[in-house]
Amino acid sequence: MLVASLIGTLEGIIGYTLVGAIIYHSLPTGLMQAPGLIVEGIVNMVAFYIIYGALNAGKVKQLFKR
Repeated sequence: MLVASLIGTLEGIIGYTLVGAIIYHSLPTGLMQAPGLIVEGIVNMVAFYIIYGALNAGKVKQLFKR
């Protein structure tokens, strides 16, 4: 799961940076969003693991089994 979350975070950073460069017609302007996107990706990964741990501890998966 760690590798998948890292790949997803990198995909978002690269994608939003490239789209920003296309929209503003400037790669340096697109790169200006990268630090914020990196922080956002890290916060999202931490939140994911906290929520995943809480749901696992609460045995929520068993509620969906038939």
